[in-house]
Amino acid sequence: MLTLRFVSGTLELRGELPPEATLEELVWDARTDCHRAPARLYAALVMALRAAGVTYEDEARDYPTLSAGSPRAATLSA
Repeated sequence: MLTLRFVSGTLELRGELPPEATLEELVWDARTDCHRAPARLYAALVMALRAAGVTYEDEARDYPTLSAGSPRAATLSA
């Protein structure tokens, strides 16, 4: 199974990647022994994995959600 992680501004995809689930920006990095892509491509990568029917564990989505009334949400919408 693949594991998707966020590491220092980069997405890391570990495990064997089927050819139909790739993005042009997803490149093999021999230093880290995984595929990597800029974090801004998170949504595109997830959609590509889903479209290809690939099972993966999403550890990159480990972020808090904001409720509409939270002070941080108000700051973001201003």
